[in-house]
Amino acid sequence: MSHYQWPDWPIQDAVRREIDLSSPIANYEQALALNSNNATANRRLGQIELSLGDYEEALSHLLAAYEMTPWDNATRQLLGEAYIVNGQVDDGAALWAGVNNAQDQLQIRAFWPHNIFSGDCNGKAP
Repeated sequence: MSHYQWPDWPIQDAVRREIDLSSPIANYEQALALNSNNATANRRLGQIELSLGDYEEALSHLLAAYEMTPWDNATRQLLGEAYIVNGQVDDGAALWAGVNNAQDQLQIRAFWPHNIFSGDCNGKAP
């Protein structure tokens, strides 16, 4: 995320929606071709897919990451979001209940899809 600069981009997903991610995506896919259990590649690819609105693929990758690292806070947060946007609200809420939310990241994540995809904030958080 070398393009990310706060406060110009309050949410990293805004950057992911604006720049060409074909090279990083190809790199993560190559890493997964070599080792489908690579938790980092699965989590980061799932995170990109969430930001691009590819929710079913995101859920698949984040489930794979969670199987390898169920204790990882970022993975739990992202998987919870993937569950929620795929209509599995109870599963997402259960994961989010155990997420360390010290930086209010869940509120930001809840803000993001509703406003970005409706065009209300042009990629900028309140």
